[in-house]
Amino acid sequence: MRGRTWGRDEFGRVNYDRYWTGRPILSQNLLDSYKARMDEKLEDRWQEAESERVTKRFEEMERETMAGADAENKGKAKDAANENQDGFAPAPFLPEGIEQENELPEDDKGGGPFIPLPEAPVVPEPDPNALPEVDPESVPSPFAPLPPL
Repeated sequence: MRGRTWGRDEFGRVNYDRYWTGRPILSQNLLDSYKARMDEKLEDRWQEAESERVTKRFEEMERETMAGADAENKGKAKDAANENQDGFAPAPFLPEGIEQENELPEDDKGGGPFIPLPEAPVVPEPDPNALPEVDPESVPSPFAPLPPL
């Protein structure tokens, strides 16, 4: 018997691949050599992708530090002017470019933009000693009474 043979498992995957030869030459397991070649290719691809990722991250960190240093130099002048004398709390943030209108209408009673609510009607307080009202025409229970024990 000579030639290549292969077999599959119950899921259709190749589970062996062999080249059979005559007696003087040993047969060769092709599946093992194929797996070794594929593992080597995958390892090379992974190494290349990992080195590329590390290089990109290094360049990104360099840009961040350069941008941070530039912003830090520009921000030092602003921070010196905005520092609070206490040293504990930061200076309050005031938005710039927003004009506030502080004009109040003449008929306003100090409520600002809110409309005053009308007075609510007065509800009398219930008497704590009074019994609750019983409705004489109450609906009977749809369930049968329980038998005595």
